[in-house]
Amino acid sequence: MALTADKWTPGGKAITLVPDAFVTRINTAVEGGSTVAKSVTWRVGATGERHTEDGKVIVMAGGCTEDPRLWFNSDLPNPNDWVGRGYTDHFFDWVVGIFPFDTGNSKGVGSSARADYPGYGGLENVGLPPAIEAFSLAFSDAGIRDSYRNGRGRTGAWDGASGRLLGTELREALSDVNRILNTLVITDDDVEAQNRVTLSSVFPQDEHGPVPKVTFKQRQRSARTLRNREFLANRAAELQRAAGATKVIRLDWPLAPLIVTSPFG
Repeated sequence: MALTADKWTPGGKAITLVPDAFVTRINTAVEGGSTVAKSVTWRVGATGERHTEDGKVIVMAGGCTEDPRLWFNSDLPNPNDWVGRGYTDHFFDWVVGIFPFDTGNSKGVGSSARADYPGYGGLENVGLPPAIEAFSLAFSDAGIRDSYRNGRGRTGAWDGASGRLLGTELREALSDVNRILNTLVITDDDVEAQNRVTLSSVFPQDEHGPVPKVTFKQRQRSARTLRNREFLANRAAELQRAAGATKVIRLDWPLAPLIVTSPFG
């Protein structure tokens, strides 16, 4: 609609989309004792050309990682030190069922169903092809199932202790990827100051300035976040069992490097 605003509203002005363009700095001025955003400097990716555009209103819409980066790189005010803090990631987990019949795991769309538990989060089915399924089954913060627990290895409605699959068990699970059903645990996690975005002092900057560094204290989550994740993992296992799974595995996924971003979260 913004591209055709001059066609459907009196006085409307159609926007101009500039592809391959990256804002590198928000420029400010002091007016009445306050810092006011006045313009943005942006870079054309293909040519490196830089341009500056004035604006009455400047909207930051680069997401939860790139917005703090741009804020810091623009030297904007941060009086309460909360810029970049409070990063939430839904503290994902993975509960997998092995079935005696075809689930269509690797076929069609990746996800078609979701169950929400207000105050706790939600569950979502995820279909995966063989290679990504293998990665997912071997990705855990809890060691190897029933071999060592890495200080975790939680028990619940799933079989045995949580943890990654290895060797014979992994081979058997992957012998028919279309007899697997995956449930993604999407935790309603608390906003915590310790989980944040800063600028990296280790990695070299790119064409747009210093790059963001994302920090999560994954083993220092709030009691509510941990409660919600355990609740959802147990509900996921119960659903898998009710659907006919002969074996239910909880992976207890670690955070890094799995941060999934979307235009909705």
